[in-house]
Amino acid sequence: MKLHAGPRRPRERPRGVADERSVDVDEGRQPPAEDGTHRRAIAAGTELAPPQEAYGAYAGHATICTWCRDIDRDRCSVGDALWSTYLELSDAAYQQLRRT
Repeated sequence: MKLHAGPRRPRERPRGVADERSVDVDEGRQPPAEDGTHRRAIAAGTELAPPQEAYGAYAGHATICTWCRDIDRDRCSVGDALWSTYLELSDAAYQQLRRT
C-alpha cells in the first residue's frame, strides 16, 4: 500500500543558489583578522593536554609551511622538531597511563 503525502511543493529556487540568509564563505571579515591570530577551538578557561597542544602546534605549522605541505619532501627542520616533541609527549603520557 502506497501512502500519498499530497502534492509536492515546487522549489522556490534551484539547489545550490543562496538566499539572503546564507553566508558567503568568500566574504571577508569586517574588520579583517590580524595575521597570526586565530580563535581557539576550545572553551575559554580550559586547557588541552600537552600532547594535544603539541600536535596542534605541529598541525598549525604543517598547514602553512610550503615545505611540509609538499608530499614529495620530508618535513622541514621546524616541522621535524614539532613532530618529535609531539611523539615524546605522547609516549610520556602513554607510559604514565601504563604505570597507573
